[in-house]
Formats: sequence, C-alpha cells, structure tokens
Amino acid sequence: NVHMPKDRVTQMHQGYGFVEFMGEEDADYAIKIMNMIKLYGKPIRVNKASAHQKNLDVGANIFIGNLDPEVDEKLLYDTFSAFGVILQTPK
Repeated sequence: NVHMPKDRVTQMHQGYGFVEFMGEEDADYAIKIMNMIKLYGKPIRVNKASAHQKNLDVGANIFIGNLDPEVDEKLLYDTFSAFGVILQTPK
C-alpha cells in the first residue's frame, strides 16, 4: 500500500507518504538503504511509521518525508517495490 496524503485545497501531496511492506525485514532494509538518498534532488527521510499511523497489524509501515512535489504514488511504489512485496489494498 502506498499513500500520500493530499492538501484538501490544492490537491497536491504534502511532501510525505507511507509505504506498507508485507514483511518487517523488507521495511527495515528499505529504511537502511533509502534514508537520506536524493529523490528529485531532495534527500528523503525514511523511517518506521509510528504505531498510531498503523491501521491493521499487517506488514510494516514506513514513513517517507521531504518529498519533492514531482514525486507521486507510482514513483514511490516503483522505487520501494525493489525492497520487497508492498501490500496492495483491496479495492
């Protein structure tokens, strides 16, 4: 699951997002490798999402901050899916 909260007025994302991996190890690996890596010239912050941002006790949620306005959910998905299976939300 990849989610980027949007501003209600501008409909632009607010510079951060969440990726939910199936496995804890994949999330830890993504955090270790991607934290402070530049995406569109801006070093992104990657760390575990805090417990209150976790919806169900499935998988491992990570927080990605300092995102460039050009970044979208597909780019986050494509970037982070290299680290493991990202949970898909049932439609």
